[in-house]
Amino acid sequence: MKSWLLIGVFLLSASIAEAIALEMPPSAELQASTSLGYHTYDFPVGAWNQGRIPVKALRGEVVWQSWRIDLSTATTLQVLETLEKQIKAAGYRVIFACDWRECGGFDFRYALRVMSAPSMYVNVRDYRYLAAENDDGAVNVLVSRGRTGGYVQVTRIGTGSSPTSENDVPAISAVVAEKSLPPESVDIIAEIVEFGYAVVSNLNFETGTDELAAGGNDDLAQIATFMRRYPDAEIVLVGHTDFEGTLEINVALSKRRAEAVRDRLVSHYGVSGDRIGINGVGYLSPEASNLTEKGREQNRRVEAVLLKLK
Repeated sequence: MKSWLLIGVFLLSASIAEAIALEMPPSAELQASTSLGYHTYDFPVGAWNQGRIPVKALRGEVVWQSWRIDLSTATTLQVLETLEKQIKAAGYRVIFACDWRECGGFDFRYALRVMSAPSMYVNVRDYRYLAAENDDGAVNVLVSRGRTGGYVQVTRIGTGSSPTSENDVPAISAVVAEKSLPPESVDIIAEIVEFGYAVVSNLNFETGTDELAAGGNDDLAQIATFMRRYPDAEIVLVGHTDFEGTLEINVALSKRRAEAVRDRLVSHYGVSGDRIGINGVGYLSPEASNLTEKGREQNRRVEAVLLKLK
């Protein structure tokens, strides 16, 4: 028997006379629903290019919504394709769609208006975007996968002659077939070469400490292999913290964590310290919500950033 994941998505369209009933399972949780008011909105309609995202200025009521979903049995592509079918069925024309590479990666994501955590999380290496419009409005969808689940953000703009009440907005339900996925495994070497950086996992820093447990670490072993394979390569280790304490204290702590990882690479794996820089950004670049213990643990991390590769 097939099981289904239902996601509720609200769209503006004068062509839809009645609302389609939402059917929301426990795995799809509405995180936020906010009206930004009736004003001009720069609607992204293309990929990052020459320092900017092409936009279309639309005037109307802007409504934001976000959901947290279980992506253990579905991909971001499956989610977006299902939403796209529903959007087209509602009379919208898709004018732009991309995955994170086609969109423009980091630059595109940080040029978008995105809800702040914990309502929305965007993995800069795994997200998809779609923009669509009709004569009465426009909608864009952002889907991303985090380590603790998936996230969907929907921005809708009603461009009618007068502001639209949220109570008058019809709903469209989208159905995504569940599909088994292979267990996730991280190839640190491939990530560094392809993406320019990789998260060093399983370091297990406690809040406020820079101490590493004794012994080996699979990710550090892969980094050492990478450095041996590419003898001219240089990296910088960037430390990150949760949000306990002041920024000044956390920046200093994150640097010490990066230094601890460098010391381990030198002492345990024989990597030359001259090829490894260190830096720290404190809590300024979280990977997960700092409102949960699991998220704070995930944010206490070190990333290896590639500086040079011949």
